[in-house]
Amino acid sequence: MNVVNKYIEYRKIEKTLVQGIIDANIKRSDIYKAGRILGLVDGNKVVMNNGYDTSCVLDFLINEYNGEVNMILQKYLINNINTISFVENEVLKAYAISYTSFFQAKSSSAEKCSIELLDLFNNDNKVILTDIAISKITLQTRIMKTLLFTRIVPFKEFNMTSGIVFAFDIRNERLLASEYDKIYENLSSGDESMKRFICFFKLNKKFGITTKNI
Repeated sequence: MNVVNKYIEYRKIEKTLVQGIIDANIKRSDIYKAGRILGLVDGNKVVMNNGYDTSCVLDFLINEYNGEVNMILQKYLINNINTISFVENEVLKAYAISYTSFFQAKSSSAEKCSIELLDLFNNDNKVILTDIAISKITLQTRIMKTLLFTRIVPFKEFNMTSGIVFAFDIRNERLLASEYDKIYENLSSGDESMKRFICFFKLNKKFGITTKNI
């Protein structure tokens, strides 16, 4: 099985697996807590303007929020070790070591469904991301003008995202850095990864562009 076909198989299983974890473990009160932290609460209600807001809140709960649902993926793995499939186990292990960072997109290959990224928070380390949708952006002059915040889910043969991608125009890099520092300084709780997610979620609300506009 080639990398692209394996990616498609793993992505399909990952979506089903994560939805099952959400259904079994995340309560309405958890969504409210996450929404409050991310600035989506108006009064007593969580206001999510679209399905993408919902996806971001759930990603935050599963991977970042260090409250009652902390380590939810690891707990799920332990509780279901005798029933999950090999691929499900691989997905859970990859999520356990997943990480977020801020990247500059350098090139894309529609044929390989891949994007070459430079990790701006980690010494410009190169990361090859497999993503069918983003890799269709074949105009190199456009992709090279794009900054991306995403969660990298690493496997042995490829890297994929958790489904959350915030895109920014590279011309706003200095502005983003300045605004990031301001938001970060006002965050009183959470580890570095959690604070990073909160910052970029809020930056995306102000300065983000859709991947369709890359």
